[in-house]
This record gives sequence, C-alpha cells and structure tokens, in this order.
Amino acid sequence: MRRSNRRTILTLGAASVATVGVGGLLYRSGRFSDPVRRRPDLTDRHLIKIGSQAIDTDRRRVLVIGNSATIVSGFFEQLHAKADEDVYMARASATGARLVQSLRLSNLRALVRDVPWDAVVLQDFSSTPLHAADRLASRFAIKHFTRLAAPAPIVLFPHWPSEAGHRVYRAALGTGYAVPDDPDDYANRAEAHYLRCAQSSGGVLAPILPVWITALNRGDSLYQKDRHHASAAGAALAAATLWPTIRNVLS
Repeated sequence: MRRSNRRTILTLGAASVATVGVGGLLYRSGRFSDPVRRRPDLTDRHLIKIGSQAIDTDRRRVLVIGNSATIVSGFFEQLHAKADEDVYMARASATGARLVQSLRLSNLRALVRDVPWDAVVLQDFSSTPLHAADRLASRFAIKHFTRLAAPAPIVLFPHWPSEAGHRVYRAALGTGYAVPDDPDDYANRAEAHYLRCAQSSGGVLAPILPVWITALNRGDSLYQKDRHHASAAGAALAAATLWPTIRNVLS
C-alpha cells in the first residue's frame, strides 16, 4: 500500500542521529568519522535529484544504498533491466562507502525518510563481517536506516566474498580483522552477520552468498582481475539473485 503520511519535500537540515547501544557509541566515537565518500551517487545534488524524481513518479519506488559492488560492471543497470515496468529504481552509492558513514549525510537520511519508498536495499562494506566493531556499527546503521524507511521493507544485500588469493586471506586488513580461511568461510561469516541484522531489524536477507558460493564451486568466473569486484558475469548473477527478493517484498 502506498504511504500518504510522508513529507514530499526533501530537507537540508542537519538532523541528529540518536546514539543507540555500542554501535551508536562507535558512530559517535570517531572510528567511522572519516570524510564520507560521495562519488558517484552521494553528492547533495544527486540525492536531491533522486528524491525529486522519486516523488514525481507513480511507479513503485526502490532505493539501493551501497558501495562499489552496486556500481561496477553494470550491476545496477542489469538490476534495473530485470525490474518490472512499474518499478522506479534509484541508487545512492559511493565507492568504498560504509553504511554507518553514509548515514552521516543529512540529505541521504532525508531521502530515505521523506520519499514513500516501497523497498530499500542496503549493502555494507565488504570487510564488515570480519571485524567486531564494524559489525556493531553495521547493525546500528541498518537499524537506523530501517527506522527512517519505515514502513518500507528492508532488503539486505550481502557483499560477496573475495576470490581465493585476494589479500583478505593474508591478514592484510590490519589489527582486529579476523582472517577468513577461504571464500566459503568468508561467506559463512557474512551470512551470519547479515542474518543477525535481518533478525534484529526485520529486514529480508537476499540469498546472494549461497548462490555465489555455488557458482564458484562449479567453476564460474565471477571476478575482475583484482579478485574482489564482480566481473560482468558476477554482476549479472548478483542482479538476477537480488531482483526476486525485491519483487517478493513488493508483492
């Protein structure tokens, strides 16, 4: 059912974000207070444009918030192509963005809060499941975005594991990061994190990780040369897996 109790004008106010639990304390502590990466989709101009277009459409509205995994290899374009004709899809992503950092952007909070979205897709930074503080901050951000978007359903879109041989398997991320044994172990940790987030926020977890691991085990080539970002085939697989979950929450 389309919501009618939302404001239809995006605001530029510096609305505060409540401190909730340990995740909120981390948000306030400065660990995630580095300058927010804003390219290509998180500039104020782009966020306001997304909101204006979304408010004007009569189609069902889906917002995707994430990082480079939603940008590279035409992933979003492939996802958009799979969507039903009556769905308007928008993306608010930046390379290297963490949800807890993107949450600092007042215009992104306004975009989520003030537009009557029919679904909001959230994807956090790839290494989030490998560090306790990152997991806490991620759960905090997901809960806060969930409250902003309510009553729109939330779809959680886990980042796929890096390919075997990537530096993440060589303890290259720094102190505090648990080194995964292999892509399966990486995927299991990510699944556990996002499942906990889904349970605590009421979101729906898209089955990206089991589908990705199955494709890897049968020998599919899913990565670019950096062994991290998806190839065109990997992006197509992710889009084809994510869209049915979005469609289900829209029905």
